[in-house]
Amino acid sequence: MQQWHFDIQHDVFRNTVATISYVGSKGTKLGRKYELNQLHPVPLSQNPYKPGEPINGIDANTGLPHDDCGTLQTPSGVAITGQAAINLGVACGNDPNPFRPFGGYGSIMRLDNG
Repeated sequence: MQQWHFDIQHDVFRNTVATISYVGSKGTKLGRKYELNQLHPVPLSQNPYKPGEPINGIDANTGLPHDDCGTLQTPSGVAITGQAAINLGVACGNDPNPFRPFGGYGSIMRLDNG
């Protein structure tokens, strides 16, 4: 990681100073980390949640807290199916191992420089 800055100051008037600054940074061959054994993500087209709608948010009809894990529905009433239901189950406390690409293993990290 490289960082630099350059300042020029000049007295403009009495009790007044003008400053011009240039600040920069550059990264070369920085380390990157990838999780190879994560659950499959849900494509945006299959995401049942509306933008900004949280898991276990407020029910749109009753105004009370909603139980997405128990009903398999979003707070706005959309059914949760497929990969979204699997990921919701894991978020609700189910064991993720049966759904990982490499079953029986936890986190598998890949590190490289790029």
